[in-house]
Amino acid sequence: MGSRAAAATYRIVLNGRLVSRDAARISAADRGWLLGDGVFETLRADAGVPAFLDAHLERLAGALDQLAIDLPWSERQLESFVARVLKVNRLTKQPARIRITVTRGASRPTLVVSGERYTPPAPAAYERGVPVEISRWTRQPHPLHRIKSTSAIANLWQRREASSDAVFDVLQFNNAGHLAEGSFTNVFTVDSDGTIRTPAIADGCLPGIARSVVVDLALQSGRAVREGGIDRERLQAASEVFLTNSLIEVLGVGAVDGRPVGAGEPGAVTRALAAAYALRVRNVALDV
Repeated sequence: MGSRAAAATYRIVLNGRLVSRDAARISAADRGWLLGDGVFETLRADAGVPAFLDAHLERLAGALDQLAIDLPWSERQLESFVARVLKVNRLTKQPARIRITVTRGASRPTLVVSGERYTPPAPAAYERGVPVEISRWTRQPHPLHRIKSTSAIANLWQRREASSDAVFDVLQFNNAGHLAEGSFTNVFTVDSDGTIRTPAIADGCLPGIARSVVVDLALQSGRAVREGGIDRERLQAASEVFLTNSLIEVLGVGAVDGRPVGAGEPGAVTRALAAAYALRVRNVALDV
């Protein structure tokens, strides 16, 4: 299924029915198509097991409630759609990307559950860390930053600020001078004393599922965690910086705007949390 021809055979669940991805049709009056009026969840599955599906569905339900979109399918039905997509597309032996998309539709909501193979960043990226840059623009925090809206044009704009394709993500500060998030990642920093910091939700970041898991893992390990207040000076002074999302999981940052972070590669805290995350998700211990 790696080729373009094979990818055309992927099947999705559209409004409760299994259809070929290429044969799927939505109304031209769908408000998701016309206005980006919808939300989505992206999650990773390994060996056919979706990670933190309950948390993703809970966040989806909260977003739909905020947008006043009444989904006619239950949480149990959504779980069955995810399982069906994984099975019918034979995504049970390798990493997979699952996306649940809900729009306001035309006369009723539109639901799409899709899945495809997922190739994580190369092992070298986790070993050496990735470069990131800082956006030229600042963010005005808004409640919409707390949901995964299908109106992603602002994120795409932010990502396109990268000076080259080698830049993994572009981070953005808010208008109060505090770090918010990347274009598709949550951000963590580690102080010289080992304190772990991540932007607060009020700073204008998505309450990421992986973010929440990492905070929980850090607290369980006895580490100090603080939310909010990461200004440019604190970011520059950080001994470690790492990114999270449900697909990449925990990925260290080697440089910010070309300046090495710490030793220029993922540090001990980043590696320990990456290992703990992998152990929780797949019961696999990483060699760190």
